[in-house]
Amino acid sequence: LLPRSQDGYQWETFSKDGGLTWTPVRHTRFISHQSAMAMNRCVIRNNPSNGINCYDSSAQFVNNLVIDNQTGCKFGNAAQAIFRNNTVTTGFNGMFGEKAGLPEVRNCIIWGMGGPAFTGSYHFSVRYSCLKDNAPGEGNIVADPLFASEPQANYFPRSAYGRWYPAIDLWVLDTATSPCIDGGNPADPVGD
Repeated sequence: LLPRSQDGYQWETFSKDGGLTWTPVRHTRFISHQSAMAMNRCVIRNNPSNGINCYDSSAQFVNNLVIDNQTGCKFGNAAQAIFRNNTVTTGFNGMFGEKAGLPEVRNCIIWGMGGPAFTGSYHFSVRYSCLKDNAPGEGNIVADPLFASEPQANYFPRSAYGRWYPAIDLWVLDTATSPCIDGGNPADPVGD
């Protein structure tokens, strides 16, 4: 993992599970090149270019929130990389693929960008994901994920059965349930 910045950066605590928020000052992003790094439970936001760059890598990106970046993620020659259970939203493009060997995108929410969910010269394999626009693949849906509160950057999916509300540190009940709830791969273990 190589965080880069022209003007500086800072880390902020994201969750009780040890995740981090990366708050860039300018042109900061996560870069994985020829590595096997793992990024879990992190927030990558406010980059004027790509939130994540992953090339020639077997990196793992699991349970991350990628928001307000020009392009959420850019991949190339990363067929062994894992991109699972992530939310990519706001900004312009969701994911950009160039060069062969893109990772499988599974159990993700890619929604709310100004441009398309997927761009580039190569196509991603996408399965069991909630998407802004249609992508071929088993179990994909094109539907509003019903985020709890986008203006407040609360990207938990709404649930009539209960969801965590971090601002008040409580479980709350919503009047609607997101189509993303139980929308992942049924073959995956519970909690994955």
